[in-house]
Amino acid sequence: SYQLLCTDIGAAEDGTGVIVNLSGEVVGIIDQSISDNSSKRLVTGYGISGLKSEIELLSNGQAVPYVGIRGLDVKTVTAEIEAQGIPNGVYVQTVEPDSPAMAAGIQSGDIITEAAGKKISSLAVYQSVMRDQKSGSKIRLKGQRQGSGGYVDISFDVTVGSKE
Repeated sequence: SYQLLCTDIGAAEDGTGVIVNLSGEVVGIIDQSISDNSSKRLVTGYGISGLKSEIELLSNGQAVPYVGIRGLDVKTVTAEIEAQGIPNGVYVQTVEPDSPAMAAGIQSGDIITEAAGKKISSLAVYQSVMRDQKSGSKIRLKGQRQGSGGYVDISFDVTVGSKE
C-alpha cells in the first residue's frame, strides 16, 4: 500500500529512475509497470516517503522482510461487508508462488487478523509488523478462512524470508 505519484511528464515505455521536485529533492521512484495502458506514456512512480523504511533497510545492508502475501484492507463499515460477516483485517488477495506464505498454507481469500502477537486492522499495520521481523525468524499469523458454515479460525507458523 504505497502512495502513487502520477505526472503529466512524457515517459519511455518501462522507464525507471527518480522523480525530483523543483528543489532537486527526490520525491518518487519511477515504476511504469504500475501504470495502466491508458497512462503508460506518462511518468508514474511511488512516493518516496512511503518507501523510506525499505530504503533505510537496503541502505544499511539489510534485507526487506518478506512473507509473500499481497493483500487489501477489509473495512467493516459497509453494510454489504458486514452482512457477509467478513472479519476485520487484511484480505489475502494473492499468495506469491514459492513464498514463505505458500509453504505455510496461507491461501487467497484468507483474512489475516494477527501477526507476531499484534492485532492487524489494516494493511499498513501488517506491513509495519512485517518490517520489524528478521529474515529466518518464525512468526505466527492468525486469521480466518471462509468455510461452509462461515469463517473459522486459522493459524500459521511462517518463516520470514527476505527480498533484497
